[in-house]
Amino acid sequence: MEKNKLRVRFLGAVGTVTGSCTLLEYTCCTDGKKRNFLVDAGAYQNETSDQDFERKKVLSHIAKDIEKIFITHAHLDHIGILPEIIKYGFRGEVCCTAATRSLLTEMLTCGDGNENNKTLLAKVSFFDVDGRHGERQNNGFGRTYFNIGYDFRYGFLRTSHVLGSCSFYFQWTENAYPDGVLFPDKEWKYIHFSGDIGSVSDSVIANILFKEYQTPYWNQYEKCIVVESTYGERIRQKDNIIQRKIDKLTEIIEKAISKKGTVIIPAFALDRAQQILIDLFSIQKDKDNKLLLTENENDWINILHFVFDDTALKSINSLCKLPVLQGKDKKSLRKTLEKEIEQIYRNTKTDSTALFKNLPEECQKLIADVFKKHNVTKPNINDENLQKSRLRYAIDSPLIEKINEIYINRLTDESYCQKNNERKFKYLSYEFLERFNIIEGDINSKKSEIKKTLGICFNKNLKNADVIVAASGMCDEGRMVNLLEKYLTDENAVIVLTGFQAAGTNGSFLKNLLNGKYNEQDKNTIPFKLYRNDLRLADVKCSIEDMSEFYSGHADQEQLIEYVTPDERNKGKTTIMLNHGSEQARETLKSAMEEKGINVQLPEFNKWINLSSYENETDDIDYANEEKLELAFIKVNDFHIYYPSRLRTEKVEALADFINEL
Repeated sequence: MEKNKLRVRFLGAVGTVTGSCTLLEYTCCTDGKKRNFLVDAGAYQNETSDQDFERKKVLSHIAKDIEKIFITHAHLDHIGILPEIIKYGFRGEVCCTAATRSLLTEMLTCGDGNENNKTLLAKVSFFDVDGRHGERQNNGFGRTYFNIGYDFRYGFLRTSHVLGSCSFYFQWTENAYPDGVLFPDKEWKYIHFSGDIGSVSDSVIANILFKEYQTPYWNQYEKCIVVESTYGERIRQKDNIIQRKIDKLTEIIEKAISKKGTVIIPAFALDRAQQILIDLFSIQKDKDNKLLLTENENDWINILHFVFDDTALKSINSLCKLPVLQGKDKKSLRKTLEKEIEQIYRNTKTDSTALFKNLPEECQKLIADVFKKHNVTKPNINDENLQKSRLRYAIDSPLIEKINEIYINRLTDESYCQKNNERKFKYLSYEFLERFNIIEGDINSKKSEIKKTLGICFNKNLKNADVIVAASGMCDEGRMVNLLEKYLTDENAVIVLTGFQAAGTNGSFLKNLLNGKYNEQDKNTIPFKLYRNDLRLADVKCSIEDMSEFYSGHADQEQLIEYVTPDERNKGKTTIMLNHGSEQARETLKSAMEEKGINVQLPEFNKWINLSSYENETDDIDYANEEKLELAFIKVNDFHIYYPSRLRTEKVEALADFINEL
């Protein structure tokens, strides 16, 4: 009996952290037709890889036959070669979330050299997987399916990596079923592509912006789960991570300000910059609150005189010390305290005085929230002292500013939840709403407050800034290079690294300097990649800090294992394939998963894998007849130079010499 067939072919991010691109081929046994789909179209970033040359052969040959490209999120290592594939002839549909579509367009068209991408993107259609189909058919992230063939369909889940990020899963049947056989009566198989998984899970809140990621649905069907392994060899310290992050950033900034220095924060324009800007606003807000309590202690006591009596204040103070509350997480403790404080407010009618400063800090914050809810007027802060206290931060990146606008407009995307019969935010976490006291009113009033709050967080107009946030995250492009030229030799300046630094980038030089990996000869010979100045590592006088452990947007080893560990509902065989990570990260994660009894494979680059047998199959494409693919390449330092294979050897050598001189 003939069977349907699904094959997968990894065309990127195999042993590398960037370049995600995977080909799916579905063959229906009824008509024998082969259908091609692509999951992600990512560029290699600051990684030289022979994979790039080889995959060009495949993609340029097959681009016209690709029906859909599924984009998990809008980072360039997942979307960067989409314009190139369109040049090769792709005219199908790009499937992603509405937020990813907005971000993708900006990421691919902003900046010098991207002028033609807007024209190229106009040649293909886009489908927003979390919209367009009405709310009865589509509840946003979750059990929403789209048919793309008989007994072949796909769905998506939230990954909380960046705004709009999702995983895609495909369901198919190996056996052909006659018409009329119902869905539950068929034997389904899954292949699930995680994309990049965020650092927020059910048990870990590593940032306040996004809800937790969703794990693969577990059931009786056989599954193949393709999982990223970026931090497959790392386990981060997750306890109280948000407060520790704020405390460290505050300490860095205050130390620099005390020396009248400037803090420079290189940040990836998509999501990392927004997370940092929100943290900077939180630090500023905390400074304002401390000044309020310090300058207006008597006024606070007067306000409390009309709101709380001695008994009430003692009740709150005692409540914080109750054994039943010990060990509770911050969210549960806050909810309990807030409920108690509001109850006290409603029942208190007598006047008396008490010392506000003797209350626990958590109670002080909660009481301030209660004042706001009940329109109790707060005293004003002395304007002169406020300005002296105010943290001044600025954005130096046109791309960050454009991404900020998309966050303001799309972070409030919502959907209807049939289970609870209410509307809810697709991405935004309760922690964000709580942090900025946006917990009252209907969803429309909350959306208005959220956009207002984000607008303040992303304010770029401050002059004489103490802190400057700029792209790029690896310090190699744009205005960040200008800032390096200005501040590398400033002994009062601080550069704060906030993410992965690929080898050979300015950011990697700074990180290695911080970690003492260079000898004196290295420092005197290795140059930075700058526009105008000729600076060596030995010229660095500024301080360097590394906060990447706090700002990582990727799940660590423990979370990745949790992501693929099935629960009691899973009855089918599960096979894990690891990609999107260094060879060391993949190997380390594989070993850790196998210790848990999980079946793991490390797929090879550019090899077909039959998802029925999990065996490699030969390539059936004849590239010899492709005249346009008669290319060769040479590697010159960090560059791959592609040239027509018919070019004479002496010309190639001359080209290599010229690149070396440059």
